[in-house]
Amino acid sequence: DDFPGMSQVCVAARRLSAAASQKIVFSGIQSSGHPHIGNYIGAIQNWVRMQEDPTNKRVFFSVVDWHSITVPQDPAVLRRVTREAVLLLLASGIDPNKCVVFQQSAVPEHVELTWILGCLTSTGALNRMTQWKAKSAKHEVPCLGLYNYPVLMAADILLYKATHVPVGDDQDQHIELTREIARTFNGRFREGFFPNAEAIYSTAPRVLDLRNPSDKMSKSALNDRSRINLSDPPALIRDKVMKAVTDSQPTIAYDTATRPAVANLMLIYGALASPAMSPQDVEARFQGKSMADFKRDLAEVVVAALAPIQARMHSLEANPSFVNDVLHHGAQQARAAARDTMAQVRDLVGLAAHH
Repeated sequence: DDFPGMSQVCVAARRLSAAASQKIVFSGIQSSGHPHIGNYIGAIQNWVRMQEDPTNKRVFFSVVDWHSITVPQDPAVLRRVTREAVLLLLASGIDPNKCVVFQQSAVPEHVELTWILGCLTSTGALNRMTQWKAKSAKHEVPCLGLYNYPVLMAADILLYKATHVPVGDDQDQHIELTREIARTFNGRFREGFFPNAEAIYSTAPRVLDLRNPSDKMSKSALNDRSRINLSDPPALIRDKVMKAVTDSQPTIAYDTATRPAVANLMLIYGALASPAMSPQDVEARFQGKSMADFKRDLAEVVVAALAPIQARMHSLEANPSFVNDVLHHGAQQARAAARDTMAQVRDLVGLAAHH
């Protein structure tokens, strides 16, 4: 016979297991600029690990081109970089058999839900967004789309009723706004309809600009030498690493406060080494070595890490029908989930049903 109370324990365990299997993951990558090692270390490596989690119910990874047009885009370039972003995800190990890979603009329900959620969001909340303040300062005439960007991000997450959202820590304010919008909707129309999305922050370090370590590495930075693009050939990678800014001290020591440029290079080394290494392990390896020795080794570590990704990208470029099939199937799966959510939202809000 079971121990007293064992049946209750078993029931509780089954409930916990069922709850865990309800985990829905959503994250997106913008289709603009040049994908670089910062994107790979900070986000994509984490996505590849997350898709293997047995507690997932569904995983959605999107190339978010609706977001890209908040700043002016050349249509031909936008199409090209959107496809390149998809190739990058697949080449990095994202498996369309384990997650839904899709182009955001193939699912018009994203912008439909954005309008509805925007009607529940105060301008005061949007005015507080620090990214709006920073980005609008860079544009002479910031557009409504840029202002409404956080509501579109909330719609991206809530459209799939995502419970877990892998993001960088610079998106913390947007995730909190998503929760606020969900609470407002639930309170007005139906309690518990949208889940309280949980941010999953990458444990990977933020990769900094190779020329200016006070900034993070950026896809849109004008100076191409500020980043290592995932498509850079080996000779260019070596050149960028050897010319990366360091400091006047000859030692290889990890100190993010006083030696951020060197610490950044050490973090890149550790993240891309096989197996991965902590900054302290990197420091120990190069004790007594020169900066030139360290940079030469770092360049080879980066070249070796990117070689299989670049090879898979070339293979995918040569097989456009496979990529088209992935996008078509992903759009079908995403739209099915999105239509289901929007049918319920339209009914709750009092709007006409789709026919």
